[in-house]
Amino acid sequence: MAAPSSDRAAAKQIIHGLIHEGWRPKIVDDGGEDVPVVTVTETLDAIFAVDAAHLHVQHRNGTWGWVWFVLGNDPEEVAADYTVNLSDAIDPVTEKWWS
Repeated sequence: MAAPSSDRAAAKQIIHGLIHEGWRPKIVDDGGEDVPVVTVTETLDAIFAVDAAHLHVQHRNGTWGWVWFVLGNDPEEVAADYTVNLSDAIDPVTEKWWS
């Protein structure tokens, strides 16, 4: 799989990867307020309303993690940082971009 052509496509792939591994979007911290989210569309809309945002996700087992999305770089760099417990969900998505 080639690298995504846009920030939105990259973020969408990452969010779908998280959901596939049992994580659910809960809150987008846009630097000014916490926006509750449930759907992929709500999540993307909240992230793309600002230049950088933290997406907080909760696993079905109750644990939490976050992804820091920074927009405006190359799409494959949209996930600027994330908690280590999300590596099993995010790394398989992003590794395909480099193949």
